[in-house]
Amino acid sequence: MMIPAFTVGLAQTVISDGFPIAATGMGIVFVAIILITVFISALPHILKLLAKVLPEAAARHTPVDTSESMLPDEGILAAIGFVLHTEIQRQVTTDEGTSR
Repeated sequence: MMIPAFTVGLAQTVISDGFPIAATGMGIVFVAIILITVFISALPHILKLLAKVLPEAAARHTPVDTSESMLPDEGILAAIGFVLHTEIQRQVTTDEGTSR
């Protein structure tokens, strides 16, 4: 069984359907880019009209009180920090001792 030899050259592509296919592809891409540009430029106007039809909803949640009265005392924070520091140092020294 003999495999046919395909010889495709530039002249054969140009003569057949090369240029029409390329022109069609470039035209499709050009039209798509134009449509995207028009949509992006019209988007602020569309959003203004949409804001009139669908206004923003009022806040349904009550604001959270973030005053300093909700924070723990500085002494408690210092004690927590000291305990965390001590525990981390203890774990580091035991890990170094077991790896040797």
